[in-house]
Amino acid sequence: MVAVICQEVKLRKNFLELLPIETVYFGGGTPSVLSVTDFNQIYNALNTHFDLTQVKETTLECNPEDLSAEYLADLSQFGINRLSLGVQSFNDNHLNMLNRNHDSKAVHQAIRLIKESPITNFTIDLIYGIPGLTTDQWLQNLSYLLKYNIPHFSAYALTVEEKTLLSHQINAGKLKEESDGAYFKQFEMLQDFASANGYNAYEISNYAKPKFEAQHNHNYWHRIPYLGLGPSAHSFKEGIRCWNVSNNHKYIQAIENNESFLEEEQLSTTDTFNEYIMTHLRIKQGIAKTDILSLFGSDYWNHITSSFETGDFEDSWFIDKTDRIALTTEGKFVSDHIARELIMV
Repeated sequence: MVAVICQEVKLRKNFLELLPIETVYFGGGTPSVLSVTDFNQIYNALNTHFDLTQVKETTLECNPEDLSAEYLADLSQFGINRLSLGVQSFNDNHLNMLNRNHDSKAVHQAIRLIKESPITNFTIDLIYGIPGLTTDQWLQNLSYLLKYNIPHFSAYALTVEEKTLLSHQINAGKLKEESDGAYFKQFEMLQDFASANGYNAYEISNYAKPKFEAQHNHNYWHRIPYLGLGPSAHSFKEGIRCWNVSNNHKYIQAIENNESFLEEEQLSTTDTFNEYIMTHLRIKQGIAKTDILSLFGSDYWNHITSSFETGDFEDSWFIDKTDRIALTTEGKFVSDHIARELIMV
């Protein structure tokens, strides 16, 4: 797999043309299972075909059970300066319910290792809405952010995927899925916690101490072109979106046989408008009237204003909806519904 990804690096070296590369992100699966030798091979390919001298942020998604002091020290030598630790919860019962390979002891150990490593910038992810998660347990999870002085975190509502163990247990009546009211209560607690403890809620699911916002995320939400490498990876540049085949075997086979391994689509103005709506509703700045007029024209702003007249909305969802459409806590909780009402079909 590593060898073939390096081949793709060469094949797609012109995708970004002369655009400066500011961030590198290893994610989308379990990249922390890669060895130091694997990273050396990947970086040799990247440095051969891309100019990485302007990179400011290089993130690695990692599992707690994969980390050691030696591994972290080696990673820092490649320029990896930010880690995204897959925590989900500090509660063993909930980790077991989510079918995670690690326990809470491994989480605490991983955070301590990171704090003692050369890589001081890191984020963890948490999940709320887990069946049986009490408000006290949720506050306990959040309290560890302060105990360890964690500079950035993400928090997501649990989504029960079909054909998973959790879905089977809920369908069999062994577990009870949380109500919308419980989800909202925990989301509200999350917003209050972030506000009270100096975390900037710069996106619905992302919270950062000053100067620790994720540059990679910022670029993605603001439609900066990016290149994705490997199975299932997505890429974007103005007017074009493409994605690689998701099956590992088919991906390897296609590149080895010099066959097509990706699909591509040309984005229309309406496609681009809809993507703007979906991403900017999620960020703190919201949807700006000036952006809509300059990027898409008055017809698209008129579509938004008419949607407010005919759509299913509550005034309590919006901080403002005149020159800038920004959401309250209640509005953030139903942001997917608001986006569906505002996009242009």
